[in-house]
Amino acid sequence: MGSNDSVLLLGIGLSALVFGFITMRVFRSQGRTEWHGFMLGFLLGILGLLLAYITQPQANRQQPRERRRSAETHTFHIDVYEPNGRYYRVPVGRSGVWIGREEKCQVHPDDQYLSGYHCWLGLADGQLQIRDNNSRYGIAVNGQRVTNMSLNSGDQIVVGQTRLQIFVG
Repeated sequence: MGSNDSVLLLGIGLSALVFGFITMRVFRSQGRTEWHGFMLGFLLGILGLLLAYITQPQANRQQPRERRRSAETHTFHIDVYEPNGRYYRVPVGRSGVWIGREEKCQVHPDDQYLSGYHCWLGLADGQLQIRDNNSRYGIAVNGQRVTNMSLNSGDQIVVGQTRLQIFVG
């Protein structure tokens, strides 16, 4: 939040409080409950100021700063071929991807032979690697069962009954 946003919020809050106290005094003079008057005035004050801000021309608003790009660059991707015939492509950033049945995994195919967190695929020591997470059915790269292996573009991986293919670039 920038300094202009802080000033705007402070202005909205103070204006709403002033409007709330004025409305409270009006309610008191009419014999109504003061608290209801204050709350009604406070909410109407905030609503009015927010409407004024929203309807303000876009050019007058402070433009948000361009967000700094993260260090994540997608230099690799994997093609995923699920046992049910579904196909999709997943980019692999520097932090890697988890493959498994769990919803929190970035790649979670519909495959009953996958463990919750079956394996991890990502950059380690400057190379794309795959690491088995003590899964029940393991992983195979280019037909060989492995637990940890560096990968190259075009490598074929089988996890459970799901096929993966690695691409660089």
